[in-house]
Amino acid sequence: MTINHSGAMLPENIKLRQSIWIALSELFLDTEINESTQKYIAKTILDSKFSPTEILEILWCEVFPVLCINLQEPAGQWAGFREDVLIDQINEYLKSGNPNYYEGLLSTESVYNITLNEWAKCCIYLPQSFSDCEQPKVEFKETSKKAINIFSSLNNFFSRKH
Repeated sequence: MTINHSGAMLPENIKLRQSIWIALSELFLDTEINESTQKYIAKTILDSKFSPTEILEILWCEVFPVLCINLQEPAGQWAGFREDVLIDQINEYLKSGNPNYYEGLLSTESVYNITLNEWAKCCIYLPQSFSDCEQPKVEFKETSKKAINIFSSLNNFFSRKH
């Protein structure tokens, strides 16, 4: 991740990530993810030239904290996220570090597992290095069910990778 001295991500790196954010947002729609969507996500990732570890960091540390709430709601967004709103929400999260979360109909743990499963389906259309890349392991304990602890675990996992 390209970071400036204040700790914020540099604008040129944010611009490069936007197409990845938009593609990965498909994993958080309240609808069945089909083969054409999986191929779209894979193509966008391959066109980006980000490494497998960087893609996983974008998924788990940038997109998941903002969009997991959509799958926790009883009737989440299913037709697609407005790209400008999505980009603004992720940028806001990156500045503030405050994720959109609550324990809704589905727990954050359930959404994490659903996302992990859907990501694995996308990996079929990516080079083996994406499947081989170590996935973050998040411990879900009764005392740490709050999503903020999950997001901290994900961020810690990727900070060890750099």
